[in-house]
Amino acid sequence: MVSDKEVSTGGHDVVLISEAMLEPVVRRASFLTTLSRIKYHLTLYLFFVICAFFSPDFGLSRYVWFCILIFGVAQWVYFIRFMFSCDPFFAAIREPRLRKLRLAKEISSRTQTYGLLWFVIIAMSGMIALSTELNIVALVAGDLIFTIIAISACNVDMIVFRMTKAVEITKAVEKRHYPAA
Repeated sequence: MVSDKEVSTGGHDVVLISEAMLEPVVRRASFLTTLSRIKYHLTLYLFFVICAFFSPDFGLSRYVWFCILIFGVAQWVYFIRFMFSCDPFFAAIREPRLRKLRLAKEISSRTQTYGLLWFVIIAMSGMIALSTELNIVALVAGDLIFTIIAISACNVDMIVFRMTKAVEITKAVEKRHYPAA
């Protein structure tokens, strides 16, 4: 059980979340759980794909259109696979006993921000796809570029947060072993 002291200090967040991921009671990843987290994004993306298919032909042959669509589908399969591999972590931080941890709150907040930004980018790319000659290219390229940037930014955020935690832990150890005179 997480005590109030552990919640306030934040020093044991990583350890507690790691232990929670290893517990057998944590809900394991399922394909439908992963899809439920991105259902609105996927629905919007598919809406724009269907609209782009029936939009006026701007010079793209249907063969090229389908090749680009296959690339977009492969990108979504890769991203869903990536989300599926991260699902035990997200399931662990959603446990009621870990929701009070600063690290869990920070990760949840950042994940929601990236999700909202991704939704907006899909909408903007879709509107560009329907109103310009780029058609499906704008939708697939916009989603691909944002996915790469978002995954990179998320990794950088987590590295910075881990570095901050490492500095906090180091300072706590110094204070414990070398108290001020």
